[in-house]
Amino acid sequence: MDNEKTYVDKVNDWLNADPSTRSIEEGATLMLQGNRNRILHKNVLQKKNFEKVEYELEKIIAGQRQHVAVEPVNNEIQKLENNLPKTMEIIESKLALENKGKRPDHDKLPVAIQSSFDKNLEIYPRMRSIQERLKVLNVTGTASDRLPFLTELFALDAELRENWDNYDKFDANAPVIEKVENVPGNLSGKQVSAARKYLSDNKAKLTSLIADGKAEKAAELLDKMQVRFNELVLNGDTFAPDQLAELKTLGLINKTVDQEINSVE
Repeated sequence: MDNEKTYVDKVNDWLNADPSTRSIEEGATLMLQGNRNRILHKNVLQKKNFEKVEYELEKIIAGQRQHVAVEPVNNEIQKLENNLPKTMEIIESKLALENKGKRPDHDKLPVAIQSSFDKNLEIYPRMRSIQERLKVLNVTGTASDRLPFLTELFALDAELRENWDNYDKFDANAPVIEKVENVPGNLSGKQVSAARKYLSDNKAKLTSLIADGKAEKAAELLDKMQVRFNELVLNGDTFAPDQLAELKTLGLINKTVDQEINSVE
């Protein structure tokens, strides 16, 4: 069956294979067949440069594909693609700052706040990788091919911006919300991140439900958000003053927690 496959089929099989199972020799051979560049072939084998082989193969098959009618691009995809250059420009300008935007008092910040900075150093390379993939798909793929990558890219962008917001705005001199007596805080780092993310992701939804007059659903969501907020407070986690003000506006802070906040303000 393999003999019946076209060159493009073989290249696609290699590109779509699990990276951990790819053979550099097979990829380099396919690359040599496509571009006849023996010097490059020798170089990628010596350095085991899988990324270069992948890039060259995608470029080769892009040139061999027949031109097809461009699939209509829906508004969602168009909007995401239009915002992409500006999004990456903002992120890159942030990382271009001294120490990639790390605060001078970084080592004195709570672990949860420090982790916001550390996570962003992991998120950005993933975003760059997706962006490079999209550059190829702009030539070789359809709008539908690009959509999952765009969706993932902007989800990472939202997470990255929220992390920076929490990190940059955190007031190290603000009073700490003390743990409620006799209730030990035992949330793991992942649980803290999950609780904060749940609150952040649902603030707009709660406001929308209230605005639409869906009181029952709003009350149900508010109860779930209250649980997460209480867990964070009981765990000893802190909130920036503007975050506390926003949570109060949403009706999230119950009397017990409000008393704890007022007692240290």
